[in-house]
Formats: sequence, structure tokens, C-alpha cells
Amino acid sequence: MLALLPSPVWGQRPIESALRDPAIASGRRGVVPEHDLVFAAVAQEETGLRGMQALYAQWQDRAIGFVDVLGDGHSVTYGAITIHWWKVVASGPAGHSLNGGVPNVNQGIGRAVDRILQLPQPERYKDQRVVINVAMLQSGAVYNHKPDTGWFSLDVRSLDAARVEEVERDVTALLAQVTREPTIGFVMEPFQLTPGGRLPGFRESAAARVAQDRGDRRVQSDAVI
Repeated sequence: MLALLPSPVWGQRPIESALRDPAIASGRRGVVPEHDLVFAAVAQEETGLRGMQALYAQWQDRAIGFVDVLGDGHSVTYGAITIHWWKVVASGPAGHSLNGGVPNVNQGIGRAVDRILQLPQPERYKDQRVVINVAMLQSGAVYNHKPDTGWFSLDVRSLDAARVEEVERDVTALLAQVTREPTIGFVMEPFQLTPGGRLPGFRESAAARVAQDRGDRRVQSDAVI
């Protein structure tokens, strides 16, 4: 059986076409697979894997395996990097500007972000693709008020989950150090913790050889979100 599950996102981007078109073509050519094949498009893959979680919950008791189509269909990936997204919340005394500017939540956030981005792991473990990024900072609402809270995002990722854990331990230590200076407290709240992993032996498998023999397919070890 070939089944194409309905979805409001079909055809909106090349990635949907890369999944939908082979399913339609296989059905028109009368392909009869050894096992049932279900093609489904899911959403919110970069914000918690919610679509895949719902699909897995629906099919986990019946499925032999899952194949994720991510991109334009011109590469075969047999692994995924570990990605941890954190919301780092800072807290401190609020007040009017006339009452003095320190201690200030923004002072603590600034010091923390600066030191986190100087951690050595990205340079030390280049072969394991360690990445540390701060993309969002938010605090305060008006010019003349010292906010009592603020936050910044933290994106930590690597091919090796142990390196992600190492970075997180260092971040925790840095936050404790900054807390002792301007007396600003920090709490790390997990936003999305995506585990990594690789399929053992896939690099030497028939599927990988066929993909490479095609000449228009790349075989790579990790997928990036």
C-alpha cells in the first residue's frame, strides 16, 4: 500500500515536493512495495519537533521505521546532531533610573553573554562541530526604568552529545560566577532538547552506495536545524 496523508502544507515548499512527488509517481507506475509506505508532511520541526512527535505517536506501534525528508531530496543523511535550546532568565531588583542603575539585570545579561561566547569548545572541537550561539536578548520596556527580569536564548549543538553537556556545565559555572558579581540571579529553562545520533553501519550500506552511485546525491553524517 502507498498512502499519502492529507496535509495543509503540501506543495508550499520544495521540501514538500521532494516527499510528495515520489509518492504520486510510485502510485501512478503501479509500484507495489514489500511493506506499506505512508508519506506524511509535518510542521514545526524547528520548534519542538511537534509534528514528528504527533506522527510518531500515531504510528509507533505499526511502523518498522521512519525516514525523514529534509531539504530538496539531493542528499542522504544517516544521523543528526544534538541540539539544545535554552532560555536563560535573569532576575534582579527593579527601580526607577533616579534610584541608581546598578545592580542591573542587563549588566548581568551582558557579562553572561560575553563570557559564554568566549567558551573554547567551538575552536577546541571543530571536528565535532560544536556551536554556541546567542540569538535573542530581551528585557525592559521603557527608558527610565530598571527591569527586574530579562532573558537571552542559548543554542548549543554538536555531533557529540558529551560536548553539549560539557558546554552546559561551563555555562552553569559562568552564570554562578556572574551572579556573585552584580548579584543578578539566573535560571536556565529548557526550550527544546533534541537528541542526536547516527545509524550504525549506514555509511557502508547498500542505500548509501546507491545514493552515491546516482551521482546527484550526497551522503552526509548529520542534519542541521
